[in-house]
Amino acid sequence: MIKAHYKLVTDTGKGKLIYETIPDFKALENISLIEAPNDSGKSTLLHCLAISCYGEQTQYIKDKITDPGLLEKIDWLINPSLTNVAFDITIEAHGTIFSAKKEINRQDIERFIDGNRATFEDFKEKFNIVYQIPSDPVRRLKDIIADVKNNINYYGGLLSGHHENIGKIIENLDQDPKDRIKKIQERINKLDEKNNTLLTRLGNVKDERVAIEKYLPILQIENYNKILNTLNDKKATLEEQIKSSRSKAKARSKTTEQIKSFNEEIIEKTKNYLDIIESLDLGNVDINNNITILNNINILDDFKSNKGETYWDTLTTINEAIQDLDEVIVDENKADNSKYLEELKSFLETFPTSLDNESITTPVDVLLKEIKKYLSTFSDSEFKKEFENIYSIFSEIDELVDSGVRLYKDYKDLPEADKDTINKDGIRSKIKILKDQISEISKSNKTAEAKLVSYGIEDQDSRDMIKVKFLHNFPKYNGYRQKKLEEELEKLTSSMKNIEEENTATEIKIQTRENEIEDLKDKERDEFADSKEKVEKIESILHELKYRLENELIVYLETQEVSNGNDNAEEKFKEQLQLFLAKKIPEIPVKEDGIELKLKVKKIDYLKKIFITEDDKKIDFRMYGTGRTSSLGYLSTINNLNPEKLSILLLDEALMDDLSIAPLREAMNKQYSNGILFAGILARYSKTVNVKSLVNE
Repeated sequence: MIKAHYKLVTDTGKGKLIYETIPDFKALENISLIEAPNDSGKSTLLHCLAISCYGEQTQYIKDKITDPGLLEKIDWLINPSLTNVAFDITIEAHGTIFSAKKEINRQDIERFIDGNRATFEDFKEKFNIVYQIPSDPVRRLKDIIADVKNNINYYGGLLSGHHENIGKIIENLDQDPKDRIKKIQERINKLDEKNNTLLTRLGNVKDERVAIEKYLPILQIENYNKILNTLNDKKATLEEQIKSSRSKAKARSKTTEQIKSFNEEIIEKTKNYLDIIESLDLGNVDINNNITILNNINILDDFKSNKGETYWDTLTTINEAIQDLDEVIVDENKADNSKYLEELKSFLETFPTSLDNESITTPVDVLLKEIKKYLSTFSDSEFKKEFENIYSIFSEIDELVDSGVRLYKDYKDLPEADKDTINKDGIRSKIKILKDQISEISKSNKTAEAKLVSYGIEDQDSRDMIKVKFLHNFPKYNGYRQKKLEEELEKLTSSMKNIEEENTATEIKIQTRENEIEDLKDKERDEFADSKEKVEKIESILHELKYRLENELIVYLETQEVSNGNDNAEEKFKEQLQLFLAKKIPEIPVKEDGIELKLKVKKIDYLKKIFITEDDKKIDFRMYGTGRTSSLGYLSTINNLNPEKLSILLLDEALMDDLSIAPLREAMNKQYSNGILFAGILARYSKTVNVKSLVNE
């Protein structure tokens, strides 16, 4: 039974078209005739069957498909850029089940033989696929003649072997056994010399190889350690980058917190300053506008957005003013406050012209006004008390300004956050790669160490001695790197194997010659010595046969001409070839008086292109239409199926009539009964869909 279902999807550029197996084709007998109109899917069915049988393996299938157009159609079906096909196929016969399945949008095809997944080699070993469309019978006959040529070459090879053996016998006929023993012994002596040379070479190669095997691990360890040091240094550098980044971030965070704390402190203390100044009853005038400005600055934001310029300018102005006032005005040791205040008043009266800074001169003017007020209203003791309040304001402002300046400098010295940004994920990825490399190199290093331990070379002094000795004995390896030395070790290993194989072959030859000597010791003359003429005649006959096969008969096959019309051998060969071709195409259909007949073929004269029937009728090849001609070609194909494999036969014929199909049916049933034909399908055109079983009841 043949079960087949396919689905074909093709893109037209404006949409997709879908074709599926029609119900009549889904289940077929193992030998079937399918008839259907064009575009009904019969050819697609055969194509899918061919693809299931490794039709996509063009190097395999091209010899199984006689028409190149079929290969193009199969290529079209399996080309994903052109079309998309799915199929599910099962063929069962002779106790064997073959199945194949392909899904849409997948290129791979699953194949099974008796339920087990099958490879390409499995399929080729068990099955044979033949896929043909109508072809010229002359072409088929050429194929048959090609088979004849191959057979001639095969027998020619056999004759060559026999001719060579006969030649050896003739060579020894006239030789005395003692002389032959002497010659054989001479050959043995030469083989012994060769073998001794081989053994010497083998010993030298082994010594060199052993020396390299001991030296190489030392070189490997040195190399591995250098690599490990380099890798560890790279890893340490990357780890330090991450560590440094963390440290800088930590320092920035600490300074940032300090700035935040300072900001809170200066705001609080400024409020206290303002309260003190207000308690002096100096009026509602803002005597320290710069302190108020500072109070309103978000210091951290100013650092981030303006590099702290506003903060710095304000602090600098305040600091300069405080320092100037402190140097000139503040003197706690003055006994006479009134006198001191008068000096202060005198100084302040000239101060605005020397300090051209409105942020400073404005509060100084206010201070001067208040001093004049105190001089007129307070006693020395009362003024001293109020003056201490004013001095304390200056002192605390001075301390805070110094603290702010230090913080600013600390923050400014830190690297900018954006400049300190590193790709930590990228660095960590590099570190991981380095760790993996270090791990692999370490493993290789341990392996090399273990080798040295196995050789008893453990301490460094022993290793140094091995190095010195190796380079002294084999100076050509001085400067060799690890890889180059490893290659040399492989070459020596290969050389050892070749020498050992050659040594073994030589010893076999020696043993064979020694056996010949043993056989000759008890012989007086060659067993064919008395039949020399007969042996030479046999040799002559073999030579003639070999020449005819390899020259004359091959030439005849290739040219289809007899070189000499009087040559009976060639005429006989021609006669036998005609009989042989008739066996391959034993019957031909003919029509006489409107009646369809089958005539037995006695000979086929391929040169003249005529069939010679048993009743000596001569029928020209060209008398047959396409259908009849194809039938003859197909018949030859069926009769010549490989008996060692199960054959799957697909024949796509448009014009064969029932008379032409009849001999094919008979031949297919015969091959099916013999267990050679696994499945056979004939397809031809018809106006209606019809499926017929061709299995004989």
